[in-house]
Amino acid sequence: MSSSTRALLEALRVGRSPAGAQPDDALQARDWLRERLQAAPAAELRGLFTAAERDGPGLSTLLRWVEACVPPGPDSAAIYRRLGQYLPEQADLAATYNLGRTLRDDCGEPAAAQRLFERCTERFMDDADSWLELGNARADLGDHPGARAAWARCAALEPMDPGPWLNMGQLHKERQEWAEACEAMAECCARTQQAEEWHVYGHVLQAAGRAEEGARALKRAIDAYLDRPPDDGTLFWTGAAWARLGRVDEALSCLETALRGDPSLAADARDEEDFAALRGVARFRELVGG
Repeated sequence: MSSSTRALLEALRVGRSPAGAQPDDALQARDWLRERLQAAPAAELRGLFTAAERDGPGLSTLLRWVEACVPPGPDSAAIYRRLGQYLPEQADLAATYNLGRTLRDDCGEPAAAQRLFERCTERFMDDADSWLELGNARADLGDHPGARAAWARCAALEPMDPGPWLNMGQLHKERQEWAEACEAMAECCARTQQAEEWHVYGHVLQAAGRAEEGARALKRAIDAYLDRPPDDGTLFWTGAAWARLGRVDEALSCLETALRGDPSLAADARDEEDFAALRGVARFRELVGG
């Protein structure tokens, strides 16, 4: 193991384990590690991965150590892009998949994530989760046919999973392709009782002109919301579903209770399409301001 690789591993050890070092040492290790991961030559990063595979702790553990020292996010996206670039081609599924998720979900890097998910699906062709995430990354990048193809593969591998159907439904909803959205959400809701999915189904049915079916789906969503503990988010979405049904009093009651618990939801209510019909209602404007 080279001295530079050893230094990187030591920074990870100290930076992730403040209990085993003085706090100042941990902070210095993290600062040094961030700078080094950003600037290290490719050979040094490859050496780090090789050492982790050969001598321990393994690639997945190594990446968890990195996350503990350098929290993933937009500010550290360049570091995680480099890690994705130099992750060994033969890396195990967990390390490749989880780094892809970190790049897409935390760092906002769908292109880098897509490359890792493509690697997953090429080497582990029967892993449904990898196909799902590949579809998500492709959708982020505007490759809608590619996204649908990946989600269809996921659905074939996991026939009872509502996830790929929900994602297809959401994509068609965004594109205002209402017939296709209804078909996808019907498949989704045949596989789940979750309120959010039935809420989306009600929305697209209404948009497709199928008002009675939409009302039934929205009522089913409301019943599912009401079965949950009444936290602020649940109350917000229950109110949104009532609003889409045209039940103004019920919608305002739920929204008012939600806002008492979390006033920041007022901005979400102003922007939420489900509340559009209430924007001319004085009480709604009083509640959400703006």
